[in-house]
Amino acid sequence: MKKVLSNKFLLYHLPLTLILFSFFTMEKSVIPFDGGSDRLYGFPFSYKTGNLGCTGCYEVYIAPMTIDLLIYFVVIAIILKSLEKSGLKLRTHWAVGLASLAISSLFIYFFFAVPDSLSYRFYNDTPYKTISKKLI
Repeated sequence: MKKVLSNKFLLYHLPLTLILFSFFTMEKSVIPFDGGSDRLYGFPFSYKTGNLGCTGCYEVYIAPMTIDLLIYFVVIAIILKSLEKSGLKLRTHWAVGLASLAISSLFIYFFFAVPDSLSYRFYNDTPYKTISKKLI
């Protein structure tokens, strides 16, 4: 357990990636050509959309979500590596490790458990035209 709580990936990379992924997104208002939702969420690629069938139901697109997570992970890795090169030491401590695991667990829980229903598809194959974009 001590080795898990001293792992910099679990202490810094994973929680910061999930925080960035959860809080930095874009809402796209779209006109679907063949049915589908009128709002897409995700930055830089849209990975989630509201389902018109019910409130609180979402469609999640696996491929764009994976690419978004990888992009955010690379950004966090570059930032942390540059901070380490500038002389900042990223220390590991069991309390920080527990807090990081708790934060990561909460973000995963709120993504998967809170919505009423999630349906998964590999990618969004519905053609659409983007009307507006805004960061939220």
